[in-house]
This record gives sequence, C-alpha cells and structure tokens, in this order.
Amino acid sequence: MIKIPTNLYLRRLIIIHRRLVKLNYLHYSILYLAFFFFNLEATAQEKTIRKSINTPPGFTRINFPEGTYSNWIQNLPLKENNTILDYRGFTLSPGSFYSILGVVDMPLLFKSDLEQCADYCMRLWAEYHKDMNKLDSLYLFDYSGNKKKFKNGGKTYTGFLNWAFSFSNSHSLKMGCEEVSRNELIPGDMIVQNEGGGIGHASVILDVCKTREEGKLYLIGYSYMPAQEFHIEKAAGSRGTEGWFAIEGYFDYLSDYIPLGEPTLRRFEPTFSVAKSTNVIDKWDNFEKAVRNQTISKDSAKKVFPSLHAELKKYAEKYKFDTLITSWVFPVDGYGMAAVGKGGFKPDIYYGGSTIKGYDFYDGNKHGGHPAYDIFILDKNQDCLDDNSKKPVNIVAPVDLMILSYFKDWVKGSGIRGGNYVWALDPVENQIFYFAHMDSIFVEGGDFCKEGTPIGTMGRSGKNAWAERCPTHLHMMVLKIEEEKLSPLDYLHFLE
Repeated sequence: MIKIPTNLYLRRLIIIHRRLVKLNYLHYSILYLAFFFFNLEATAQEKTIRKSINTPPGFTRINFPEGTYSNWIQNLPLKENNTILDYRGFTLSPGSFYSILGVVDMPLLFKSDLEQCADYCMRLWAEYHKDMNKLDSLYLFDYSGNKKKFKNGGKTYTGFLNWAFSFSNSHSLKMGCEEVSRNELIPGDMIVQNEGGGIGHASVILDVCKTREEGKLYLIGYSYMPAQEFHIEKAAGSRGTEGWFAIEGYFDYLSDYIPLGEPTLRRFEPTFSVAKSTNVIDKWDNFEKAVRNQTISKDSAKKVFPSLHAELKKYAEKYKFDTLITSWVFPVDGYGMAAVGKGGFKPDIYYGGSTIKGYDFYDGNKHGGHPAYDIFILDKNQDCLDDNSKKPVNIVAPVDLMILSYFKDWVKGSGIRGGNYVWALDPVENQIFYFAHMDSIFVEGGDFCKEGTPIGTMGRSGKNAWAERCPTHLHMMVLKIEEEKLSPLDYLHFLE
C-alpha cells in the first residue's frame, strides 16, 4: 500500500467525494470513503518489531541492508495483542516465566504439536526465503544436521516444513548451523541448547541496539511446548534494559527457567556460496558483498579468505605484472602530495559513528578506524569537477592491479559508507587496494590495469562523503595480506 501523508490523503478523498456527489453517485461516494478510511486506519496501525518496540534511551538500533535475513527479522509483524495461541487454538497462560513484550503475527501452519522452539527457528528461515522468492536456496536439516534442500526434496512448501519439523530439532540446528561468536550476534542468529541430542531449546535474536560505552542489547524470542505462537520475551530486572536483554542476562534467564543445556550460538549460513561459481572473480564479488553486509560471520570469512586469495593469485598469472616497482604513481591525476590529508591514517580509532574501535576488514560496513589517507581535489562547489579545468578528475592505478570487484549503484540515503568503490589486487606484493567515494567507474572485475590506468573519477558518494561539510576526496586504503589477516598499510612513503 502506498502511504500518502494524511492531510494530502484527505484532500484527495474530499475532491473525489464531491465529484461523485455532483454526479449523483452518492452511494458510490460513501463506499469509496469507507474503503479508503479503512485502508488509512490499517496503514496507520501497521505494527512491526522495528516500529513498535523502541530502543532504550541512549541506544541506537543497528540497521541491516534490505533483502538480508537480519533486516527481514527486524521487520516481522506483531499481533495487536500479546495473546499466545497454541496449535489447538487455545490461549495460553504466560505461566511463571513468560513476560511477553510482543507476539509475532505468524499463525501456526499445522494443527498438530509440531511448531515448537527449534521448529519455529526453521519456520522463520523458510518464510524469509518464501517472501524473497528464494525457495531454490532454501535448506533445512535432517536430525544429524545434514542439509536438505527444498528444491531437491520433491515436496510442497508445507510438506517440506512438515518433514523438517517432524524429524529434526535443536540438536539438528546445533550440528548443522555455523557457530558464531558472542560479539557477532545479529538478528536471525539463534541461541541453541542441546547437550544430548534429545530435548533442548532454541531462541532467536530478533533485533539489536548498541551504545559505544555499554555495548549491545537484544530482543530475543522463542516458541515453546506445546506448539505455540512465537513471542518476544521481555527482559526483567538486571537482565537487561527496558525489555531488551544483555546477552549475559538472557543466558541467566535460560539457566533459571529453561535449563536444557549450555547456550551455544548458531547462524544459518548465508544463501550465497563462494563455491557456487567456477569464476573466481564472481566468488570474490559474492564474498566481498557478504562481508560488507555482514551476511557471513567473521570466523567463516576468515576461513574462506586464504583459499580465495590463492585462487585470485592463480587467476592473475595470465597478466604480466611489473615486479620492480619501487614507487607508486600518484592515484589522483593532476595532483600531488600537497593534496593528501595530514594525519589521516588512524586505523586504531573509533570512526564514522562506528562503535567498533579499530579497523578490521571482516567487520564489513560496520568497521571502525580510518585505515587510509584521504586525497582532496579543488571542488568548492562540490560538483565533482576540478575548479580549474572544469572537468572530472581521474583516479588511476598506483601500481599494476587486477580489479576484483566494484559497487556503482550508490544513492543518497544508502548506508554504504564507501559509496561507489573498487577493490583491486596487487599479487606481486600481496596487497589489496580499496578506492572509495568515486563517481564514475571505468573497470570491470577481472580487468588488468597497468600503473597509471584510469579506473574511475573522483566523486562524493558514501554515507558521510556526500554531505556538504565534507570536501570532495578519494579514500584510498591498502591492506597487506598474511594468510587470513588483512592489515592496513601506511603507504604514504610510496607516493613521495
């Protein structure tokens, strides 16, 4: 439904009403007004996790890109009341340990005792794929944690879920899903308890907020026995703040009320796989976007990178790289060292609103630090043209590079901090270059660029770079590769 500001909405209704009355179509006018007022009320009353549950004072909700599982989870609809129905349609009493903050508006699929805690974790994962038209990527698990793909099962959607709910449980999630560390938890991740393969429990992270000083808080929910609707548990007392749990507080809650094993943290693997394509450039593009969007855990990404880097170096052997370079071409055409911002290389600080101190490639779009130098051009009117030449300013390859990936679809309001950017590999020195805040991009993944070759033009793209307070500049970072570690390089002396 298209949302129109209320005053404009009403003016349009009044105009149409008057026209219908003038034509003696009064009965149509009444129906028309009734229909639109009903829809206006429905729009105003739309209730989701994000819209209905505020963060505590001083905390900021962490946002995730549209289309990701985390974003979908944050926008789950909530029921108008906090009643929980079981599979028989009976209203359940909260009991001694429920404190209900909200109930997800997703009625049970089956009129049998199937959709309990782990089943509802699987239900959410499946419904996401259904809503996103990604059922070909949907998988669930057998009891032992082996993946079973929907597209290979020969079952209907409800048949596939019936099978999964009947033959797998929290043990299956613990064995089949990837492990995630406590400081990496995002919406959609699960807290799984199961130590013997039998009865266990599974909860879902629904939302996360943060402050720089106090860390993170979470909305957490679960289904239970008998099969019942999924509710958001409200943190009480010292376990959290205004209904949001500290993770240690939720572990304490489980210990007191659902002592079914030591909590373990799990995540459904992203629906992409770097191994899907035989083209290593496509593999890198999938990998880089997954790291940026945090749809792959840091631990998983670190495991993937060394072999992916080896494949990229092998691919680059078809090009002839200069192995005797001792100094670099200045990366901004027509400019020199005077254009470099002073003291810009600070990889170990808080930066750009991030609550993370220091730069880590695997933190993706949420990283801290400023592990680069900013190189500025003369552009007082901020039109991305040089003030003297009135022309775009080229960004050129400082050394021989193989282009890995790029992003050129940035628009104002996007949360992508680098805006339009390019990643490139220097296989001779085992370095990765990153060029950010670009306007035009001239290259494609897999291209070979000799030093001095234009790769794009200076721009103002990026979450903060487009703002009027920010002068037009190139943000250029270089990462030194050592196995899975990518360390920011202070490269200034190579430009002098």
